Amino acid sequence: MNVGQPEKSRILLAALPESAGGWGQLPDGFSGLSDPAYAAMLASVKSAIKPLAYSDIHGTCGRGLACVCQSCWVWMGRFNEPAHEAGKNKKPTR
Repeated sequence: MNVGQPEKSRILLAALPESAGGWGQLPDGFSGLSDPAYAAMLASVKSAIKPLAYSDIHGTCGRGLACVCQSCWVWMGRFNEPAHEAGKNKKPTR
């Protein structure tokens, strides 16, 4: 599935005729964008896309102190802690 553009998902494009912007790979596929079966499948694709609990921040998991990627501590500014603060804000662990 294409999370960013559900209507561009492979499951839809394969069954959509080329004249309607699809790939035309299935002879018994949808008749076009107005086909009720296409609308039902598009609705199914959209309903299957679950929003992510966390978003990517600079290539990290974005969970802050609950980090699971072991990289959040870099963007959180913990890579250069002064010695007197070492241990107060430890790098998150798994």
